[in-house]
Amino acid sequence: ENIPDEQVIELFEKAVNAILSYDFNMRINLLSYITHLVIIDKRLDEKEINFIYNVGDMMKLSAKEISRIFADMIQRNYIPSLESIC
Repeated sequence: ENIPDEQVIELFEKAVNAILSYDFNMRINLLSYITHLVIIDKRLDEKEINFIYNVGDMMKLSAKEISRIFADMIQRNYIPSLESIC
């Protein structure tokens, strides 16, 4: 809440890079967590989908790997709100 909008992406990228420099193998768990945060509000729009793929790309994951993680998280955790499907 205290971070200016224009610095959010930069700070996010630094945080992800720091985590991955510590343990590159955490990228799948990290993308799963981020995906969970995106779908928790029971709404999913194109910007959020693009965000997931951009983050996965930043983590050096292939589109196939990102899709598998995304699909797994949707299967396990996503129950759309009635408002979002009507």
